[in-house]
Amino acid sequence: MALLQRFGHAWAFDMDEEAAGYCLADTGVSCRVGSLPGENPYEGSRNFDLVVALDVLEHIEDDQASLLSLASCLGEDGRLLIAVPAYQWLFSGHDLIHHHKRRYSRRDLEVKIRSAGLSVVRSGYFNSFLFPPIAFVRLTSKLLGRDSASDMEMPGSIANALLYRIFGAEAKILKYAGFPFGTSIFLLASRLDRG
Repeated sequence: MALLQRFGHAWAFDMDEEAAGYCLADTGVSCRVGSLPGENPYEGSRNFDLVVALDVLEHIEDDQASLLSLASCLGEDGRLLIAVPAYQWLFSGHDLIHHHKRRYSRRDLEVKIRSAGLSVVRSGYFNSFLFPPIAFVRLTSKLLGRDSASDMEMPGSIANALLYRIFGAEAKILKYAGFPFGTSIFLLASRLDRG
């Protein structure tokens, strides 16, 4: 929220009243209580320049209705920015711990976006540099019948700094080109009826 405030007024909603309170206390941003798809407090407002849902859709049973709800918040030139985990074949204990319902392919996500009456402006994969070791750990855990909870532990400060630099290095490349694979997908969409 602090990052978004640099670009204009920000509003938020969260399904947990306590979390909404933390948002207000930590950032000063008014955070209403609501949930997707049926209790979006801004549904139908059609006045937002940017709606952001990062790592949200995979937690919701009815992601298509949720996309329709988010689309109804966009102003004439509004954009929707979302990020979701990639590849259903990577679904593991890690996803279960995080209460994920699914992972996505880029194509399937684009189809859902278009079904919500939106146009795909840009989409692609990220967290690509770390994809090989992450995929190895998740697939090995599945093959061995082990839970992937072990990759939930925070690495030491040196390893964390290294991982942060590797992950952050992708940002410079993503400005100009996308990656053909990654553990996550980003998608920027706009309204089809924008004038």
